[in-house]
Amino acid sequence: MKDFNPNVAYPVEWIQVTPDMAEEWLGKNHGNRNKRKQHIARLVRDLESGNFLPTGDSIKFDWNGRLIDGQHRLTSIVMAGVPMFTLVVRGLDPRVRGLLDTNAKRMASDALYFEDVEGWRTVKASAAKIDLSRKSGRLQTSVDKSHIVPTNSEVVEWYKENKDIDEAADLAQKYHKDIGCPPSALAYSILMISRIDYAECVEFFSSSAEMRTTGVGDPRLAMLRTFERHNSDGRHTIPNAAAISIIFRAWNAWREGRQLKKLPLSTRTGGISIPEPH
Repeated sequence: MKDFNPNVAYPVEWIQVTPDMAEEWLGKNHGNRNKRKQHIARLVRDLESGNFLPTGDSIKFDWNGRLIDGQHRLTSIVMAGVPMFTLVVRGLDPRVRGLLDTNAKRMASDALYFEDVEGWRTVKASAAKIDLSRKSGRLQTSVDKSHIVPTNSEVVEWYKENKDIDEAADLAQKYHKDIGCPPSALAYSILMISRIDYAECVEFFSSSAEMRTTGVGDPRLAMLRTFERHNSDGRHTIPNAAAISIIFRAWNAWREGRQLKKLPLSTRTGGISIPEPH
C-alpha cells in the first residue's frame, strides 16, 4: 500500500454539492456501513429548514476514487433536494475507513454549552427533545427506533424560544429526588404547568416534595406513591412519557378538587396517552 506523504498536497476543496452530484457520488459507495435512517432524517430536516451549517467535516474519497465517508450527508442532499456546502477530501489511504467515527459524538447538551447556556444543560436539552417529540406525536414510553430524534440545531432553536425552561429546570433540580420523578420529565412538566398558573404550579410541586398532602384521596399523594412503587421495585428508569402522564393527571385532579386514590403506571411499548394539563 501507499504511505502517507506529508509533502504531497492532497486534493481538498470546498464544494457546493448538488443533489445530482450527491447521487453520482453515492454510486461510488461500495462496502460502506448500513445507513442510519434516523440520522439521515435529522440531516434532511436541518437542510430543509436552513439550519445546516458547514462544520468542516468532509466528504472523503480514497485514492481509488471510492467514497469512504459522507454517505449519510449525500443521501440527505438527494432526499431533501437541497445542495450542501461541504469540504471534500480525495486521495486518502483506504485504511482510513476503519478509523472513522471513533470519536465521542457531540450531544444536544454540548450544543447548548456552545450557546453559553448555564446549569443543567442535559436536563434542558432532554426537556427540549420531549417537547419537540410530543409535538410531532412521537413521544414514546420506551425506546422506539422509528421515532423522530430532534437534531442539535432544533434543540438550540427550541431553547431560544423557551427560556423559561431555566427556572423549570431549577425547580426540578430542587424537587426531583423527593418526588421520585426523572429530572427531565419533571422539568418539562413544571415548564408546561407553570405557564398555566405559576403560583399554583410552585405550590403543587413544593407541597408534593414536602409531603404536605391531605392523605388518601389527595392526587399529590397518589402521584408520590406511584413513583415510590416504581422506584422501590428496582425497575429501570420510568419512561418520560409515563412520568409526564402521571404528573399531568395528578395536577388536573388537584386543580379540579377531585379525589384520586390511584394512578396506574403504563410503560407499554406502543405509547401512552398524555392528557393536556389545565
